[in-house]
Amino acid sequence: MHNPLKNILEPKFITGLEIDADSISAVEVLNSRKGLEITRLASQKVKNPDNIHEELSEFFERERLKREMIVSCLPAAYSFIREIAVPFYSPKKLRQILKYQVEPCIPYPIEDMVVDYLPSRRGAPVLAAAAPKKILSEHIKTFSMAHLDPKVVSVDSIALFFLYLHTHKWEPGSPVAIIHFARDSTSILIMDGPSLEFIRVLPGKTKGIKDIVETFGLYRFKMKDVPVTEILLTGRFCGGENVVERLQSAVNIKTSIWRPFDAIDHNQGDISPRQQAELSVPLGLAICPVGSPTKPFDLRREEFRSDKTLIDPKRASTVGIYIFLILGFLGFNLYYKVNVQERVYNQLRRQTKQVFLHAFPQTKTIVKGRELTQMKQKIDEEMGKYQWLEESTEKASTLDILMILSRSIPNSLDVKVDNILIEGNEIRLDGHASSFETVDNLEKALKGEGHFKTVKLVSAKIDQKGKGVKFNFAIEKD
Repeated sequence: MHNPLKNILEPKFITGLEIDADSISAVEVLNSRKGLEITRLASQKVKNPDNIHEELSEFFERERLKREMIVSCLPAAYSFIREIAVPFYSPKKLRQILKYQVEPCIPYPIEDMVVDYLPSRRGAPVLAAAAPKKILSEHIKTFSMAHLDPKVVSVDSIALFFLYLHTHKWEPGSPVAIIHFARDSTSILIMDGPSLEFIRVLPGKTKGIKDIVETFGLYRFKMKDVPVTEILLTGRFCGGENVVERLQSAVNIKTSIWRPFDAIDHNQGDISPRQQAELSVPLGLAICPVGSPTKPFDLRREEFRSDKTLIDPKRASTVGIYIFLILGFLGFNLYYKVNVQERVYNQLRRQTKQVFLHAFPQTKTIVKGRELTQMKQKIDEEMGKYQWLEESTEKASTLDILMILSRSIPNSLDVKVDNILIEGNEIRLDGHASSFETVDNLEKALKGEGHFKTVKLVSAKIDQKGKGVKFNFAIEKD
């Protein structure tokens, strides 16, 4: 998901700069919301290596290169790149023990080296690069004498790896090799998807085809089941089409000059294959801080750490202003909503008070803020006075019950009712009848009316005084 705040915090202009004893090369990149765009290309021959800082300063002024963020590199020939096996996958722990893991693999005291690493897959070896502090110090001093400050110092071969990740449509299982012909070394990198699976740096002047073919043999020995599918050549000394044809014939792998500039927007017109090869490292340096999907690689650590943050102060102040405006807007919006709710509440309170006084005009005191509670108490109090009316209307009256009983007993029956007891839904009916048959007919009559839930003859016996049959009914109302 696009993060606008991240885009604001990132540097707007990044200048990738490669310098050696022969030449100075630079690529300037604009980091905008639309993505990366190449805005300037520049290179020149070095006239006097002993005075390179002056030429570097003049180069920046003449080419009008931005100084917002400068990324430079050391040649791979001046570094030691090693695969380190680690028993865990924790960047924090790895940072603490990395130098000690690298120490047995290099011929110099680890205290004299600066080390950084590339992230790897879980369980895979870590690719670490170590550079002598003396060389890094001289490199930074050259920039300082030119009144420049590279915020990141990488390695040329690793910059090409980041450039590959950003520009190449890679697929896992289809390894691609990049051969970089530099002034003092030849580097062979083999990537499988997003991982740098193999790297070998051949020091010295440009190596022949034989050494490169031997390197591919080492890779096949390491990765037997994953052959290289394509070779891309780059660097100032890649030799043009002749090297392409000779190498392709020797290894039988598709080979071509790498054209990474074609994958990035620019307004530089048609950039020739030779120029693309010469400027591929500066381009990789320029995109490393913002165009890489993995952790940035930076040798400026420990005592060489840049005092300046990667965030430009002007851009940081802009972010601060944006945050202040956003917080101000949120505060005003909250204040407005609270004010509106308060007005609505006061209006409802006034209306409640008016209704209260209209319903209960005898009320003398109304407590502010408790109008609803006080009104509810008053209503409950008044309703309690007339609760008996509601209860009486819910139940049938005694007269209604007597009327139903009167209608239920036929006039033809010789029956005399002595006593009627009504308790809730229960009715007890006592009396005398002329015979047991009359009692049975009375029971049928009461049941036949349908006004009662149950009619039960509790007892029927001859009256000892000779007055017929004495009966007792238990009746339950609906």
